[in-house]
Formats: sequence, C-alpha cells, structure tokens
Amino acid sequence: PQMLSVDNYPTNVKFPNMADYYFDQLELNSKVASKYKIPWWTFVLTTEHYSYRQVSEVDVDWQVNTALAYGSKGIQYFCYQEPYEFTTGNIAKGGSLIDSNGNKTEVYDYCQRINSQVSRMDHVLMNSTCITRMAFNNSPSKIDKTNFVDSFREIKSITTGDDLLVGCFDYNGKSAFYFVNNNLSNNLTATVNFTSKIEANTYSKTEDSTFKGEQATITLEPAQGILFELTNYK
Repeated sequence: PQMLSVDNYPTNVKFPNMADYYFDQLELNSKVASKYKIPWWTFVLTTEHYSYRQVSEVDVDWQVNTALAYGSKGIQYFCYQEPYEFTTGNIAKGGSLIDSNGNKTEVYDYCQRINSQVSRMDHVLMNSTCITRMAFNNSPSKIDKTNFVDSFREIKSITTGDDLLVGCFDYNGKSAFYFVNNNLSNNLTATVNFTSKIEANTYSKTEDSTFKGEQATITLEPAQGILFELTNYK
C-alpha cells in the first residue's frame, strides 16, 4: 500500500488516563511503516460514542502530539461530521468537528488550533525519519521504554521530574527533536543539556521562535509539544 492508516482510540478510560494499548499500537505502526518504507497516518478520536468519553482540547492535543513524536505523517479525525446513523441509533453523543446539522462545534476549534501548529512545522516532520524516542517518569498510558534511549546526537542528557516524551528525528542528515508533555493534567518543566552550543528553530502551539545555547529549559502545558529544528550543523 501507499500508506498505513490506523484507528487507535485511547479515550475509553476515565480522564486523565488513556488506554494501555495506545503506545504499543504507535510502536507497531512505526515499525511496520519503517520496514516497508511507507508513511503511516493516525486517526485522532473526537466523537464520544459507546465507551469513549467526550474529548477535551487536551485529549485532542495529546493524541496528535504523541503520534507525531512516533513519526506519524498524517493526522485524521474521527469524525469530521457526525454520522446521521450515530444520531438516530443513539450511538454518539457529540464531539465531531461538525454536528449532524452541519454546524461547527467546539471540537472544530480544538482541531483547528493544533492543526495550525502542525502546518507551521510540517516542512520538518514530513521530511524527517523518526529514529528513536525518550521517555521520562510516568505516562497516562502504559509505555514500553525497552528500545528508548537516554541521549541522542546533540542531546547529552535531560533532567526532569515531570512526564516527558521525546521523538528524535533525522531531518535530511540533521537533527530534530519533538518534546511532548506526556501528562493531561500537569505542566512540565525539563532541562535539556546539549553536547555543545546549538542553534534551533522552535515551533510550539502559540509561536515560532529560535534558540541558542548549550542548555534549554522546556516548559509545556498539559499535552503540549514543541519541535526543535537544529540549524547549526557540522
């Protein structure tokens, strides 16, 4: 196939937790897509139905950002418009971007805001290969850290008491790092120590900026992510 597209819905447990199979599925997606050299896409659940809860903006952001940290090249939303049969069958209670009458919902705004961040950094992510990952402390979903690393290329070490997930990418021979607050309730602070003074373009949900230095302090609200695109390479 030209791509791998996977439904992976973790919101069938009580907030602020996510289903334990979620990260196992992301890992499998990444491995299979890498083996066959095709991109993989993920579906982000927005629609409350059956045992799946009504999502908050934090739920949406976490699903998008964790998938990006694992190398997803496509973000899809279930559902864009609430299916008529969901309404008549009393399956869904809302949460689609567009309701059954064709009106935008608050979830539309959630997705529009995170999509704006993705569009500002997709020139990096779409041309990058996810090489490995780091994870620190806890997670709202079980996460297997067996193949994770503590350092990678320009990242010498990371110090944090909070819940951090990092996607480590090769960007046409260069490095890029996606730092994600892997917590749906608490803010994150982390200190990233680099092997030497680096320069980077950064992309967060609210702004694009630049960074220079040997040590960076990362601060993120729940479920938020920030991409570091290194620009001073040897």
